[in-house]
Amino acid sequence: MITPLLLIWGGAALLMLLLWAWQVRSRDASVVDVAWAYAVGAAACAALAWGDGDATRRLVLVALAAAWSLRLGTHLLVDRIIRAHGEDSRYRTWRESCGPRWNSVALAFFQAQAIFVVIFAVPAVAG
Repeated sequence: MITPLLLIWGGAALLMLLLWAWQVRSRDASVVDVAWAYAVGAAACAALAWGDGDATRRLVLVALAAAWSLRLGTHLLVDRIIRAHGEDSRYRTWRESCGPRWNSVALAFFQAQAIFVVIFAVPAVAG
């Protein structure tokens, strides 16, 4: 069970690192919410292929996680990226309160999201 979780963590950590670099340039961290939601669904799909346990149970867990991920990710994509007028106010306020430390704080936050992707993937991997 450890190897699939490490692979999921590696992919999620790389994704979040790339998105952190993008937010440094764009000054908009809102993308982390969208990426996290879709990454949970992608991790569940990976768990179907790599996981242990009963295949039927894993399939049901993956279907539920994928449906949730697509619904939430698409809602956030439309709300926070497509229709948004600038950075989400939570991240803007946090950025302003951190001042010059923001990029290191944001990097830690983005990487924490990768860990949460793995935590959400555990039931699907374990089956």
